[in-house]
Amino acid sequence: MRRRVALIVDHPERDLAGIVLLAHELSHRGISCHLVPLNRQERELWTLAPDFVLLNYTRRGTEALAQRLLDAGIDFGLLDTEGVIWTGEIGPDGSIRAGFEKYTELLWRDPSLLKRASVVCTWGPRLAEHLASGGWFARKQLIPTGCPRFDFYHPRWRPVCDTRPGHESERPRQILINTLSPTVNSRLVPVSVNEMELRDVLGWPVERIRQYLDAERGAIRGLIEVARRLAHDYPTLEILLRPHPFEDEGVYRSALGNLKNVRVDGSGPVYSRIFESAVLIARGCTTAVEAAMAGVPSLSPQWIPGPYVNPISEATSVSCGDYESLKSYIDEIFAGRYQPSPDLNRAVETVLGDWFHGSDGLAHRRVADAIVSRLAGPRRVNEELCARFLRAHEKVLRSRRGLGHAVRRILRLPPDWCFRRMRVVPSPGKTVKYFGASDVERLVKRLALVSGKTGGLAAEPTVRLVGGIPPGQEKEMRSVTLDPGSAGAGRKPISGKALV
Repeated sequence: MRRRVALIVDHPERDLAGIVLLAHELSHRGISCHLVPLNRQERELWTLAPDFVLLNYTRRGTEALAQRLLDAGIDFGLLDTEGVIWTGEIGPDGSIRAGFEKYTELLWRDPSLLKRASVVCTWGPRLAEHLASGGWFARKQLIPTGCPRFDFYHPRWRPVCDTRPGHESERPRQILINTLSPTVNSRLVPVSVNEMELRDVLGWPVERIRQYLDAERGAIRGLIEVARRLAHDYPTLEILLRPHPFEDEGVYRSALGNLKNVRVDGSGPVYSRIFESAVLIARGCTTAVEAAMAGVPSLSPQWIPGPYVNPISEATSVSCGDYESLKSYIDEIFAGRYQPSPDLNRAVETVLGDWFHGSDGLAHRRVADAIVSRLAGPRRVNEELCARFLRAHEKVLRSRRGLGHAVRRILRLPPDWCFRRMRVVPSPGKTVKYFGASDVERLVKRLALVSGKTGGLAAEPTVRLVGGIPPGQEKEMRSVTLDPGSAGAGRKPISGKALV
């Protein structure tokens, strides 16, 4: 029987391409891959009953799901979608040193459950070594692999996301500003919900939450002001302000909408936005490292507050103490005079090696190796128990919907009245987490084209929407499956060893 693997997709604009690249690799090894939306995982996983689930994090709040997977005989592993964002700090001498508590405080409280993960794929060796030495995971679980989404910065895979004609000789005329205030400016939930999670789930004290949210608000104001000044000083350049994928764009649009050369647009993966820009401006955002992977200089406006200092972002960026300093670097970049310092080049090399397992375009293959190594033996999944878990989950959903409908009917409120926002909120056709078979098919075709140019295998996977709904006619978010092509062949494993 063909083995089946479920890959959780957190946010499609950020994560889908990397997960499709991984699924594309696994399909060439004869494995069917289900791409499961994070906000549908409870329902979809019990419907699919796969042999293995690759979780996108092991943070608090998902312990019950992991335990049920184990009860049903479904193995799980981990590939973080934010594997280094919470780690590290800057020492008094400016060097990067370990500061892992911001990462480990989010992990499941039950250490025995963490040790039930079949494999833990970390972005780099520094985090893997810390997790092993601290006892959160066993060394045999941990494999530094890198993260597949960063493979697209390697020349081998860059054409998948950089589709501009003549991009190699074209000099971009765009300044990219990335923001990072998703807690106080969420497009998904009210700030009160995020505050409650920080307090009740993570156990943060009230003062820490207040400082965190105030810093995010200050960052919003500061980057809006930078965009305004740049628009005035560089009227012939395009300025793209790209909010974090989880942020609401409204606050930026209302503040910058009257500026002709400023565009607020958070759509699409960040790869393409970096490729089409000459410089990135960001504070504490790991896209600074991604810009370094792409050879795009990154400037860090130090006078703008951030909720936390991300040392790897600061180490791979040029620090600017004020606006005039930032402007002088932009002048150098667009005049063709900018050259990164030797210290910056060394810092980039160190960061990529320690935290991202280099940048060789092979992370997806190392993750695939790790998954395949855990699929030996017969299928152990208890499909009857999966069906029971599915019925219980749908019963809870029906009770919630039924209660809401009853209250609206009693109070004579419109059907689309939202109690959380206390107003009518029309149900959107597609959520920000949405992706469909057509989105996956486009990526698979691009991968097939690029693989053909780089010696890849010819037999490509087929794409189908679970439930048999034709692509383009999806009625709701469902998992998308990649099935192996008719001539699916294997690949030899590459280097990617556990910390033993």
